[in-house]
Amino acid sequence: MRTIRCTARIGPLCLTGVLIGAQTIVVFAQTSTGPADLARCAEVERDVARLACFDALAREHGQQTGTERAAPEATGVAPAETLTRAENEDAFGAELLDERDALGPDEIESRFIGEFTGWRGNTTFALENGQVWRQAEEGRLVFRSAEPLVTIRRGAFGTYRLTVEGVNRSVRVRRVE
Repeated sequence: MRTIRCTARIGPLCLTGVLIGAQTIVVFAQTSTGPADLARCAEVERDVARLACFDALAREHGQQTGTERAAPEATGVAPAETLTRAENEDAFGAELLDERDALGPDEIESRFIGEFTGWRGNTTFALENGQVWRQAEEGRLVFRSAEPLVTIRRGAFGTYRLTVEGVNRSVRVRRVE
């Protein structure tokens, strides 16, 4: 083992390092939250349940070390578990309208109202479930179908992709209603 000498020039720095290391050891010695608890939380599949598990560990750790934070203020948004599938689908894409994160499904399915003729650059898609989406990228598709099934999937970086039954292409869309 190599010994580190603390000279007059770096003495305060050495002392700071020793104190931080000692404090870390004391904090971990006081808590019963260990790697097994963290691994247990990491294995939870549902996002909301996994977050609740980690939050419970953080609260427990805060109580044991005397550093518990104040409870967050109520946001008025119901947890995902209390929403029905219809409510989740109705909220799908609405986070862009009212600037809040909507907890919901990764995709929805509905029918296009009327005859679908494709998209041409700024096409609006009115769906049977009452939602209205608009094409958000350039591109054209010519395809005719009466009230086809439409799937809208959540994409990367807050985007959504619309796919029409019987068509092997998709288009980026954003919700307008």
